Parts: sequence; C-alpha cells; structure tokens
Amino acid sequence: MMEIAERLDQITRVMETRGYRLTKQRAVTVEILLREKGALTAEEVFDLVRRQYPPIGMATVYRTLELLGELGIVYKIVASDRSVRFACQHDRSGHAKPCLICSECGQSSELNGHALGELESLVQRVFGCNLVDDAIYFTGKACLRTDCHNRSVS
Repeated sequence: MMEIAERLDQITRVMETRGYRLTKQRAVTVEILLREKGALTAEEVFDLVRRQYPPIGMATVYRTLELLGELGIVYKIVASDRSVRFACQHDRSGHAKPCLICSECGQSSELNGHALGELESLVQRVFGCNLVDDAIYFTGKACLRTDCHNRSVS
C-alpha cells in the first residue's frame, strides 16, 4: 500500500488535471480517509476532520466527499440500514478497500484482500470481462469489533 504522502501527491495531480485544488480542508479529509480502516459516515469524517481543522463546517465535509466521489478518489457504500459511508480508493489500481460493516452499530473494519484478488480473477475468467471498478463490503449482525456496544457475547 502506498504511503499517505505519496497518495496525497497522486490525488493532488488528479484534482489539478480536473481543474480543482487540494485545499487544506480537502487534504485533511483525504488524510483521515486514508488513515482510517474501513468506511466512515460523513458525520464521523466531520468529527475527525474538525479535530485537526476546527473551522471546518459539516456542509464543507459533505461537498468535499461528494467532489472526491465524483473524481473517483473516494467511494460510497450504502449499508443495509441505509447509512452512507465513505472510504478512499486503496491505491493506484482504483480498487476499493473491502470492509465488514456491523449492522448493529454501523462500525466498519477493513478486510484483508488476499482472497478478494482471487475472487476478482474468477469473475473476470468466468464472465470474460475486464473489471473497471469494484466495491466489496459485507454486513453482519454479530460484530467482531471489541469496541462495538452491541457486540454479541457467546
């Protein structure tokens, strides 16, 4: 996986070629999404960005997430509870970070992608296509996170 500084440079170039600047607000938002494991709601992004850049407003975070989505820098996940989460594309390949979303608490955890590469190859082979995008996520009631307030105890 690329280092955050390298990924920010790449994102800056993408934005500039499309006529946008990576402003301080956008840079902090992207850095948060690059550092976090899994996908975050806009409110979670706002709370984390505000710690580093207190003058930011919620509307700015929403606009930034929408712009980054249009540019293919972040992707949206609509969970089964209809909550919308955002995550940065993983690397230059443009592949999304696969994640598990707890349907009880809404928290998400990034999944290790070893078997997912095999799944991508299988889909390409079976259907005879070249995948241009992917976003794989799973939802489940029994959260494996130790910090889930609704965690099922066996």
